[in-house]
Amino acid sequence: MRKRVLEASATLVSCTVGAGILGIPYVVEESGFLIGMIDLSIIALIFYTLNLMLADISFSNKKMSQLAGYAQRYLGKKGKIIMTITLMFAITGAMTAYLIATGNFLSQIFFNSQKYSLLMSILFFATMSFLIYLGLEIVERSELYMTIFFVSIVLLLFILASPHIKLQNLTNIHAGKFLLPYGVLLFAFLGFPALPEAREEAGNKNNLKKAIFFGTAIPLTLYFLFSLTIVGLSGVNTTQSAILSLKPLGYWVTLLGLLFGTLTISTTFLALGLALRDTYYYDFKFNKLNSLILAVLPPFIIFLSGVRNFTRVLSITGAVSGGLLGILILIMHSRSGSKNKVLNSVIVKTAISLLLIAGVIYQMFLIL
Repeated sequence: MRKRVLEASATLVSCTVGAGILGIPYVVEESGFLIGMIDLSIIALIFYTLNLMLADISFSNKKMSQLAGYAQRYLGKKGKIIMTITLMFAITGAMTAYLIATGNFLSQIFFNSQKYSLLMSILFFATMSFLIYLGLEIVERSELYMTIFFVSIVLLLFILASPHIKLQNLTNIHAGKFLLPYGVLLFAFLGFPALPEAREEAGNKNNLKKAIFFGTAIPLTLYFLFSLTIVGLSGVNTTQSAILSLKPLGYWVTLLGLLFGTLTISTTFLALGLALRDTYYYDFKFNKLNSLILAVLPPFIIFLSGVRNFTRVLSITGAVSGGLLGILILIMHSRSGSKNKVLNSVIVKTAISLLLIAGVIYQMFLIL
């Protein structure tokens, strides 16, 4: 039983904790550390509840399916289309953001400056596209190891930065920016697609509930520690992709952070690109080359068009896709016949719906 819970928890954590962690410190500093942590706790609670609902939906079906399959059953063909488009939007937005950040990291690693960021992003794109075309699934079945790696690096950075954290960097409050971290935090908790696999590993509903708890608590803890480390260290000098904020700790710590960020983004970019390529190949019946082009070209075009704001891309992607996915899960759960009184509570579902909708509206307001 413990092994099943551990494996399912690792699957949820590895799918949830990715390159999105790099955008959290910047928006947390912008709103104020305390407000950012309140937002973080609220979003974690929302996603914990939504994952429990998704678990209910999953176990109400004898046949295991992916999100699009559940959407088709409870929302019809139009629901499946909306779910699929939303997931594609999320992946495309994520890949765009990763192109931005990786160029900065690689330029800093090889040239100790940001001067060659564009060139590095293009080279990164070319390399990853080739690997996606080959179908090199280097992250296949490595969830537990990736989770241990993430936890170890975040703890190490926290320990190294602890003597340099300044309390005054954590006491700023900007109440007018309460919703500013919303989109990035939504993005950072988007682990819904991993739940069907976690269900299979958990074996039963009780184990899956435990895995969902750990699959929420571990990312929450990591995000808190990473934000505390970066914001406490750099304050108003916190950078959009976080890692460059480690410079006060010296060259080698910064290099470690840059390598961590690059590896994190590379594995996530590869996994997302493969998932999107396979969607076009298996579900839409495009050939291998066209599937690759449809998977990797849109984020590259967006990037070349001049989009360079890492946290802005994460915010828009997280708010729109996270909000829509959350609302779809709420509707599916209402139609699934679940008998869970807490999850079926009108108050709970109304509160989550209002928060998700408010976040989408706020992000749209920022764009306009």
